[in-house]
Amino acid sequence: MKEELHELCNIGIFTNSKFNLEQLIYLDNIISDIVFVLNKYKETGIFVKLSHKSAKNDFKLYPAQTIFEVFDNLVHSKEIQSNIPNSLGLILKPWG
Repeated sequence: MKEELHELCNIGIFTNSKFNLEQLIYLDNIISDIVFVLNKYKETGIFVKLSHKSAKNDFKLYPAQTIFEVFDNLVHSKEIQSNIPNSLGLILKPWG
């Protein structure tokens, strides 16, 4: 998962482009877990970060309510991209 997330970050940072569903398929082993958490907190949205870093220093974060917003809060951050190798995983928690 780290390699795939790192590649998505490279795409997001260096091209500043949105990603598509085909790119997320490589992360299918965690997609269902993320969707479960999104459904549980659909009223508030969720905050997403790596185990020890978030993108808050790169841009204003917002509550993610879709799988695309979860990855949008991750893949455009140089802070996230540089810390993926040291990460223990993703943290998803209710916004607020």
